[in-house]
Amino acid sequence: MIFSTKPQHLFLLVLLLVLPLHQARALLNLDGTKNQIFVFGEVSFGYSTNIFADSTQRGDSSFSGEAGAEYNRRAGLLAVNAIAKIGYQHFNTYTSESSVNPYFSIELIKSTGRTTGSFTASAYRESRSDSAVNIRTQSWNIPLGLLLKYPFSEKFYGTSQTGYLKRTYTQDNLTPLQAPSLSSNCPIFA
Repeated sequence: MIFSTKPQHLFLLVLLLVLPLHQARALLNLDGTKNQIFVFGEVSFGYSTNIFADSTQRGDSSFSGEAGAEYNRRAGLLAVNAIAKIGYQHFNTYTSESSVNPYFSIELIKSTGRTTGSFTASAYRESRSDSAVNIRTQSWNIPLGLLLKYPFSEKFYGTSQTGYLKRTYTQDNLTPLQAPSLSSNCPIFA
């Protein structure tokens, strides 16, 4: 059954129809456009018909919230983008599946000179239903990326894009499992 007739679920449905999704954003310019800080927050309510991604189709209502800040610097040789945020998800019936998920990311960008490119590094915790194993999983993810662009002549340039992701599953009743992956490509463009 997609829609529940429980009183708390009907109340949640009325809230969703009456209240819009709430978001808040603010921009702080420290010195013109060189240094900017974006502050943001979001609150949402929802209902999932299958929070475990399995054949039991156990559904639940949830409350989610997120707050964070993004810093952008556009001065000097390297531009910097940095994000720090924290997300919270609370399930009404399956409270053991509730989670707090932090997220951190930094990107260094060189856009002037002969060789240009960027380096990105992130670390974040993720709690989600995983249909491959039919359970909700918690994992720490650490992606790294490097993108370089070099002109050989006025008409030809080469790029190199390399990515790495280390994912560590952290279930309470399982031994931590690591799943690393590496990708790379080096095309030449005219």
